[in-house]
Amino acid sequence: MLTYEEAKSSAKNFITDTLKYDDTDIWEEKTVAKSYGWFFVLATKQFLATKDKAFSKPGTPSLLVEKSGHIITLGTFKPLYQHIKEFDEKFSPHSKNSTN
Repeated sequence: MLTYEEAKSSAKNFITDTLKYDDTDIWEEKTVAKSYGWFFVLATKQFLATKDKAFSKPGTPSLLVEKSGHIITLGTFKPLYQHIKEFDEKFSPHSKNSTN
């Protein structure tokens, strides 16, 4: 089971090594913690430094790092809250799709 710091480190490595985004980082204030993992919102480093929308990068995915260490890239075709709702249902102990 990963800690938050380990999950964040895994996400940062995934951003640079797998996604190949050298201009992107985690938007810490937007991180959502759940019992099964963390949702990390990504943004350009320039946007994070300035909060100027001119430096935002449309189509930048968010990541779910499960406490097991599994990383899921979330599509940008729907808002993060919808992804969270779906994973809440998936990981619910009452769900027939629960992986717990």
